[in-house]
Amino acid sequence: MSTDLPAITTTLLAAKQAQGLSFGDLEKLLDRDEVWIAALVYRQASASIEEATQLVSALGLMGDTAQAAIAELTSYPVKGLG
Repeated sequence: MSTDLPAITTTLLAAKQAQGLSFGDLEKLLDRDEVWIAALVYRQASASIEEATQLVSALGLMGDTAQAAIAELTSYPVKGLG
């Protein structure tokens, strides 16, 4: 059984840690449930462009990294990791 995470998940988790944010903090910032945010980060859910942009902004991602993250987060989710 593979436990490799999608590259976007690694990027988002590193940004979350660098910003010193918890999923609970992101819940307050984005006005979305922390479980949904975690599912989004782990690519088990998809976001609207607005939701993805808010998350990427909260995590301090910019430029090409931000655009790639938004594209990934708004695409079809990756179900069944692991």
